[in-house]
Amino acid sequence: EFYLSWSQSGCMWAYPEKTSVGGGANGETQQAVIQIGTYSKSTNILGIHSYNLTLSAILIESSIALIVALAVSRIIAQGLGFAVAALSLYLCEAAAAIGLESFSFAISAAALANLAVALVFAIVFIGLTYLWNWLNRKYTIRLQIFNWDDKNSWESAGYYFSNAKICGGDQEEPFTLPKMIKPDETVLPPGFDPVEVMDSVCYYAVIVWENDNTFMEGCSMAMGIRKNPGEGFMWAFDCPRFSDNRQAADNGLTDPADYRSHCRWNLHPLGFEIRSTSSGIPVSFSVDALSGASDGLYSVNIQINQSFR
Repeated sequence: EFYLSWSQSGCMWAYPEKTSVGGGANGETQQAVIQIGTYSKSTNILGIHSYNLTLSAILIESSIALIVALAVSRIIAQGLGFAVAALSLYLCEAAAAIGLESFSFAISAAALANLAVALVFAIVFIGLTYLWNWLNRKYTIRLQIFNWDDKNSWESAGYYFSNAKICGGDQEEPFTLPKMIKPDETVLPPGFDPVEVMDSVCYYAVIVWENDNTFMEGCSMAMGIRKNPGEGFMWAFDCPRFSDNRQAADNGLTDPADYRSHCRWNLHPLGFEIRSTSSGIPVSFSVDALSGASDGLYSVNIQINQSFR
């Protein structure tokens, strides 16, 4: 038996490698070699340390492992300010916590020194790895724009990026979304046999950004989208490092950089809509999460001529 604490990013365990029984001044004693191991998935580093403990009474191996795990966890929880000399006290308290109140432990000075080095390694390795991963965070923003307008094509009308880059290239390519094609207007590629098309064809664009500098920085972007000719709307998205994502959209076209600086962030960024152009075309906006997304990936949808209501 052994005791294990784990998450998706790693684990730590306490395990009795071997035990032996011998005589002592007050009767039988027990020598236990305890292994403490750590594994980090992100770095693929596994560390194993073994300690020889002398116990004044006979314990089953699973109890020894539990006592050591409880004691070591208290030291690690204190961070680099821990006092390794307190380990004996923590061991006794851990034994008492599981109902073994009359046991004492003897640890040699050399073992304490080795333990101190190993615990410093564990605290620094675990703590700094976590801190580094927390400070360096990659964000990916995937924007999908759907054109459900069967009367008008729409096109991009300028970009603004802040600590963001388009994945797969550095060009701010313009794009056009043709109008939605109704079933009876569908055009098939050359060589296709005649088929009955039951669904409309909706054109959409996908743009994927990542934050350029990952150290303590998120990213933001803004762009204009216009109906041919002239009229359109603005959209902005902010993915800050230490707060929730924000989204904004307004009817009318302006400079994307200026819009990002002065936009009014929507109070319901998970899902809202506006009316755009003189025709009052509904445009809906949504994002799948405001924070905590798996792998830092956030998906934003803009649906032209679609309403939440």
